[in-house]
Amino acid sequence: MSRYSKMRADIQAIIRACDIDQDCPFKDFEFKDQSFSFNYYEDDTLLKYFTFNLSEDYPDHTVLTTCGQPGSHLPCETKTYDRRLPVIFRDLSSVFYKKMMVSLPGTGQRSDDTMDDDSYNDISDDDDEYDPEDASDEGEEEMKMNPQLIHDIERVKKSFGNEAVKYRAFQSIDDVEVSLHIEMILGSETAEAWKVVKDEPIIIRLHLSLSQYLEGPPAKVDVYQPSQKEKFGIGSQLCKIIESFINSNWTLAMPEKPDSATENIASGDKSDSTPPAISDDALAQILSMGFPMDLAQTALIMTQGDTERAVNLLVSDPDW
Repeated sequence: MSRYSKMRADIQAIIRACDIDQDCPFKDFEFKDQSFSFNYYEDDTLLKYFTFNLSEDYPDHTVLTTCGQPGSHLPCETKTYDRRLPVIFRDLSSVFYKKMMVSLPGTGQRSDDTMDDDSYNDISDDDDEYDPEDASDEGEEEMKMNPQLIHDIERVKKSFGNEAVKYRAFQSIDDVEVSLHIEMILGSETAEAWKVVKDEPIIIRLHLSLSQYLEGPPAKVDVYQPSQKEKFGIGSQLCKIIESFINSNWTLAMPEKPDSATENIASGDKSDSTPPAISDDALAQILSMGFPMDLAQTALIMTQGDTERAVNLLVSDPDW
């Protein structure tokens, strides 16, 4: 197994530890190329940025850069380690939060004080026991992503571009986070009134069963903007509406056959990939009830142009 796979497994172990701990103050995890970064919050206030630059001989020569909150004039601090990420993260969390015990993939152990630091460097590139997907209990079968889920993600990319949807899978807990990036259509005055950053997309994050998808429990929803993850006022209302819609329609969702659907994509068939047209009459009817243009359009799109369902969706939450 390559060192890159080992590195990725260590990162996934850290992310899982924070997913399990609901009070974990470390958030916004990102892993790209040889860089792993996350932020530290206190009372919803961003206080620290952490970035690990990982070398080709990981875990040796791992460089951690720590910077203060936005606008801080204090210089960033840099330190080099020859240790695996879960162990570094354990010590880091003990300073800012509490000592978090993170699993060490491939060892069957956790990053606790009873372990010798030298044991973190004993895994060689040809060590078959070090599995990048090793977050599960011993003997657990490898989890596969649901074919219909793969197909639906590809359809979104085909219709709206590769940047419209991102996903992150957690095989050990049969979970996948699917993030939909919705470009803003609000005018400047409306955006300001609703405290929305006009130049940023709204992110709708769905928490789904990795293997069951539509046959599993209804999706859980988070709604936020990149710069407003904790204090996005309208996000809670949008979240309630979307969850209400999902819960009422989840059992009605009929999976397509992935094979035939995939063939349609490959042949360039776009017959069902175009968003439904919104009739002027339906839009005018909802606007006459006092709902703003952006919500009326969104509701009609979500209900495939059905006026009655769109109105029910808009009035289902008493906060609207």
